[in-house]
Amino acid sequence: MSDVAALVIRVLAVFCLGLAVRIFAVRSEQVVYPVALVLVGLIVAITPFELGIRLSRDIIMIGLLPIILFQGAAELDLDQLRETALPPLLLVIPGLPLTAAILGGSVAYLLELPLLVGLLFGAIIVPTDPAAVLAIFQQLDAPEDLESIIKGESVFNDFVAIVLFTVLVDLVETQEGTGQTVTELTGLATIRRLLVEMLVVGGGGLFVGLLVGFVGNAAIRWVRDRQATLLITVIAAYGSYLIASQVIGISGVLAAVTAGLVIGHTGGWDEEPTRTVEFMKEVWQTAVFLVNTLLYILIGELVAPGLLLDNAVLVSGAVILVLVARGVVVYPLMSAANRVLTRPVPRKYQHVIVWGSLHTVIPVALALSLSDAMQFSEEIRAMVFGVAVLSVGIQGLLMPTVLKYTGTAS
Repeated sequence: MSDVAALVIRVLAVFCLGLAVRIFAVRSEQVVYPVALVLVGLIVAITPFELGIRLSRDIIMIGLLPIILFQGAAELDLDQLRETALPPLLLVIPGLPLTAAILGGSVAYLLELPLLVGLLFGAIIVPTDPAAVLAIFQQLDAPEDLESIIKGESVFNDFVAIVLFTVLVDLVETQEGTGQTVTELTGLATIRRLLVEMLVVGGGGLFVGLLVGFVGNAAIRWVRDRQATLLITVIAAYGSYLIASQVIGISGVLAAVTAGLVIGHTGGWDEEPTRTVEFMKEVWQTAVFLVNTLLYILIGELVAPGLLLDNAVLVSGAVILVLVARGVVVYPLMSAANRVLTRPVPRKYQHVIVWGSLHTVIPVALALSLSDAMQFSEEIRAMVFGVAVLSVGIQGLLMPTVLKYTGTAS
């Protein structure tokens, strides 16, 4: 059997599992599709059966992530987001670095890890993944403004987290190589470097995304063909990401998001639906569905039970601290936002924002990119994989209960 045939069979095996889960989820209101996928992957991990596909950073970040980023940005409800812009901005700009810092310091102190290692874990784990939560929202008809806050945060927090991750990896490796103290490595110079990197990497990604987006829109208006339009959007999604991240060395995440925003909101996707627009939305939603099916099962399978058991204290401690740090940041920020908002964020929404912070795709990709030679890399991976699986398994499974208990959904 050829390698290509073997790969196709493995992918089909994953989709067969996904099909079984989907049928079960459709017939049961209590089963959430993304949550069930991760649990199925975890079950596969503890059986002798192997799917034969191993996730890597490049598979996630280059092969699959541009689809998720582009589609999420293209179909973002900007009118709804404008009405609820402040909460997601606060959650991303001051909130994400603050959460990473609180979490990193807590992990270092309570789990007895070096401070920079704790901060690195914090930067890796903070990006949120809304797929499972939004799937639950759709099942239970949750409020659109709450959905907009969670979706808005997830669209933009990946960029900030990746920049933090890049800087902290460099600091950890420098400390291992030079033996310098945390005080010597951090300070104003590090803060300046972080700000410059965000401006250069983010600004460059924004520019590439704008350029690709407007060129793509011009091409769409010129060709006026449904199939050609689809090809243009695929080229825009991957082209913006690859040009930015692989060719120039700036933010591919922000480039793909910006290209999606430009094409989705200046090219007709958010106007009166036409057959072409409806076709585009259906195709991209289907593509994201297939990508998420593949990703969630493989993330579940990635978690070796032995790794989690060997680091049980670290994993259980990390799961609790991630949730606590999220709450410590979310409640004060939303209270501050409510002082200026004409439509305050209700306390019940805040509970859902805290409980619905699932951490899967980006954290797993960043953990996989760590060098095996880095000290504590195995411990970091164990904590990240543990949080990824348990946050989906526990928080995701209980999310319908939380929504009903808080009165957020019927």
